[in-house]
Amino acid sequence: LLNNPRWKDYAEYINSSTAVPDLKSAEQLFGAKYLGAPDSDAWREYLWTRPAQSATKKSKDEFCRWLERLFVLTILPPVRASGYSRINYPNTVAAFVRVCVFCVNEMKYPVHWVSCALDDILSLSSIKKLKTRANVPCSEVVHADESKGAERVIDVSAFLLDFRTQVALLLQKQLQSVSRESLFPLEGSSLLSTPLQQYEMTIP
Repeated sequence: LLNNPRWKDYAEYINSSTAVPDLKSAEQLFGAKYLGAPDSDAWREYLWTRPAQSATKKSKDEFCRWLERLFVLTILPPVRASGYSRINYPNTVAAFVRVCVFCVNEMKYPVHWVSCALDDILSLSSIKKLKTRANVPCSEVVHADESKGAERVIDVSAFLLDFRTQVALLLQKQLQSVSRESLFPLEGSSLLSTPLQQYEMTIP
């Protein structure tokens, strides 16, 4: 882990990188058990264990709200604080899509839970904006209370091209695999009729 002193404890690191507000919620969501102390720092004791058959303890609504929070945390960069070392998160749109696949293949969440959540994102546009309770991250370290906001409307249209491109790449891979079960049964299928976009972004 980089820039560890920026987080007061391991739970705050978890919330900042995965949009899960506390360790108990993380254990329920991921079907794993945290082996460290509740107030452990981000330097040590980040060991987890997962049972052979992880049980789904979160409801569909809770699971979909988490995916929504993670999506917002991924696409909207926080305000950089001056005078601090920069925090580098591994969150990218491609990683978000891989997390969704992992939720089905490894954590055994129902495929239609994930597909419904992602289909809602795919249907967004500059006119149809995202309605969510997820807060826009105000700082590089995301505090737990920032994960519990009132419903707001966020325009995510600037990030949809990247998201649709990653989904189309996944769809092509799924069509070549033995399994034909897709995470994107509705809006996603129409993405294959349009060419993939290649682009680059330069950030000063």
